[in-house]
Amino acid sequence: MLRNGFTIVSLGWQWDANGANALRFFAPVAKENGNTITGLLRGDVMLAQAMPDIPLGHLIMGNIGGTEYPVAILDDPRNSLTVRGSREAPRTVIPRSEWQFAQTVDGKLTPSNRHIHLNGGFQPGKIYEYIYAVADPVIAGGGFAAIRDFASYSKHASDAVTPTARVYGE
Repeated sequence: MLRNGFTIVSLGWQWDANGANALRFFAPVAKENGNTITGLLRGDVMLAQAMPDIPLGHLIMGNIGGTEYPVAILDDPRNSLTVRGSREAPRTVIPRSEWQFAQTVDGKLTPSNRHIHLNGGFQPGKIYEYIYAVADPVIAGGGFAAIRDFASYSKHASDAVTPTARVYGE
């Protein structure tokens, strides 16, 4: 393809791609009148095997996964963890004394603002929902705008580094 005049461009659009060599979009942090924005994040997970603790955000499989928002306020009373047996089942609140923001490292429980540890472990087949306080949200949709703008620049700018007659995306 390259011998026939094609140019291949890779542009990261995913803001939370993990790893030092990940092709990613470095999204700006949103502010409100220059001030930090805080709020609540909700996520859920159903595991295939028992685990003592889980990472917040996307579960990592090899080098594939996503960066999570770290917990901003560890002792925020709005932080919660629930469990249920199926999507339609009622949620049961797990008492705060039964879980903490921590992970097991070398057999030792270590505080972490990116993991949840559950006494007795997370069980397979159960749906665990977590809600926790976060800060500094990123403008995640900016990745799509970056792709749009780069394609337009390549196609229309007279000084484009990669002048392009047609733009295709997959």
